[in-house]
Amino acid sequence: MTLSYAAAALAAGASLIAGANARQGAPRPDLMAAIDAMPLDRLCTTEQALGYRFGASDYPPSVIQTPGVERHKLDAAAAPFETVSFTGSKWSARYVGAIYAFDAGDKQTALAAIRRIAERFRQRGWIGRKGGIEDDGPIIDYPPGPGEVNFYSRAEAMRGPSRQGVRASLRYLGSEVSFACEDMAMVETHAREVFGDLPPGTPRPAAPTAPRPKALDPALCATAEGRAGIDAITNLRTQDALTRFIVERMNYRERIVVWKTDRLEKSGKVSKDRMLELATSGFGGKLAGNPFAGLSIVMEMLKLAEKAEDLKAAGDPAGACRATLQAIGGIEKVETVTAAQWAGMESAIDAEARRLGISLD
Repeated sequence: MTLSYAAAALAAGASLIAGANARQGAPRPDLMAAIDAMPLDRLCTTEQALGYRFGASDYPPSVIQTPGVERHKLDAAAAPFETVSFTGSKWSARYVGAIYAFDAGDKQTALAAIRRIAERFRQRGWIGRKGGIEDDGPIIDYPPGPGEVNFYSRAEAMRGPSRQGVRASLRYLGSEVSFACEDMAMVETHAREVFGDLPPGTPRPAAPTAPRPKALDPALCATAEGRAGIDAITNLRTQDALTRFIVERMNYRERIVVWKTDRLEKSGKVSKDRMLELATSGFGGKLAGNPFAGLSIVMEMLKLAEKAEDLKAAGDPAGACRATLQAIGGIEKVETVTAAQWAGMESAIDAEARRLGISLD
């Protein structure tokens, strides 16, 4: 929950800033030719994405477990796509799929690129869907927006209680184009785990022990070299040391509460109504204050990211850099506000376990 707030802000903000940086560069007249030549057999098939088999556990791990946030550079053979992030199931850490991205330079070129990529999937006989929500709705199969499209390797991937097949989702945000290749059976597994259905024998999450690093220095914005270093972080959606440290702590707080909740639930000694009381105990009264405070901070972060884009376009790179650091710094505020909510829930769960004699070790 808290992790989703922060990661969503980082992802959207980084895309806006990266888009602003890309618009300062040269046009890409070779884009359509690159799309026609891109190696789909490597990027997305019914069994694998970028060489990693769906359901396996040998893919590169991510600290931030929100799809699209933690990126890796691709080699030139994957052109026009430049970066990739990997998605794994929340607790069992099995490979769900890959999300590829590149910046097309502007929105219209991004839309044209999506249409061209879509043609590649049509030629393969994949089934396209441009909108509408069926069956499970947006939880596991969110609908495409205007100009976007989903493709499915088979009809069984589109509907039914147990989906089989692969989905290719073509999206854009500003001038950035993304292409997610995901196995639908693994998407369902991930969704179940997100909602607290942990695999048997899931070990207790380990608390992070790394010391707290320093934040990025605003003085970096005064020089072209310093700004280039910050641009490199936002363009690739990597994280500075402090952000990574905070996200690891936030991730741990969420996971330890979910793990303890699962132990309590599976004991058979706690009713569903009582579990609901415990789950909401951290979001009210003295324990947590405003339950939506974290979301309010995220919205402020997104506004700062938009401000950075505007300043970049107006020829003020130093101002854009400072706004970017303000946006990144918002995650510290999110951590402060939401830590009390997780602590409140954990305290309530611990007390219930002691009362009923249930071990949470």
